[in-house]
Amino acid sequence: MKTIIIDKSQKARSALSSLLRANFHQLEIVGEAATASEGQACIRQLKPDLVFLELELPEKNGFQLLEELGAIDFALVFVAASDQFALEAYAYSPVDYLLKPIEERKLMRALLRAQECQRLREMGRQQQWILEMVKMQEHFSLFHHRITFNNQQETAFVFLKDLIRIEGNGNCSSIYVIGEPNAICVAKNIGKYFEELRDVPFLFQTHRSHLINLYHVKKFIKKDGGAILMNTHNGTADARIPVAHKNREELIRKMEHLEGL
Repeated sequence: MKTIIIDKSQKARSALSSLLRANFHQLEIVGEAATASEGQACIRQLKPDLVFLELELPEKNGFQLLEELGAIDFALVFVAASDQFALEAYAYSPVDYLLKPIEERKLMRALLRAQECQRLREMGRQQQWILEMVKMQEHFSLFHHRITFNNQQETAFVFLKDLIRIEGNGNCSSIYVIGEPNAICVAKNIGKYFEELRDVPFLFQTHRSHLINLYHVKKFIKKDGGAILMNTHNGTADARIPVAHKNREELIRKMEHLEGL
């Protein structure tokens, strides 16, 4: 467990460091700091699992250090000369609040709590990873899902991965699919497709008449009101699709976070 000690007193830091090294071999003391600014830099650079933080520091106190630091993604043990700050301290969810001079028995209690905190945090990371994997599996499953397009001449079965875009024209829609020489014309308003395909994460409505597959976008053109260039169904010149001003920001965000295949 990577550990940082922040205390204005060199003597106090040395005493705590010696106590930890002598009795708790699973800890690795990776840094020490004497001021709040040094402590912030140490935490940001070394990304510790456990921080011993004295509250009464020069320049700024321990609470100010934490407020400026932002997210607390480590086990936190406050160290103080008295318990006058205890009530305020527990708003920061520390694993313990130790009084100087630190007793070995109470230090052991704090470390056991810190280890449990780390274990729970690791479980949380694993659960998040599992959720991300499930999300990706669902994403790829949709990618190979087929949708049916009907007109008087044919019924086309199209994998979503091959669907480039849908363009609306009144009560009809033109479906552009990889490998198809011509668009598939369907007597169906594009609004129906907006509704039916709204949960597919890689399909996006750029405009009131256009639904596109983000995987077939080549570039975003900022001038002339905003547009995107897309692959075409027959390999000819890129298709230029308008983007409504209100949809630009979300389009860019979705493109930046698009899952790789």
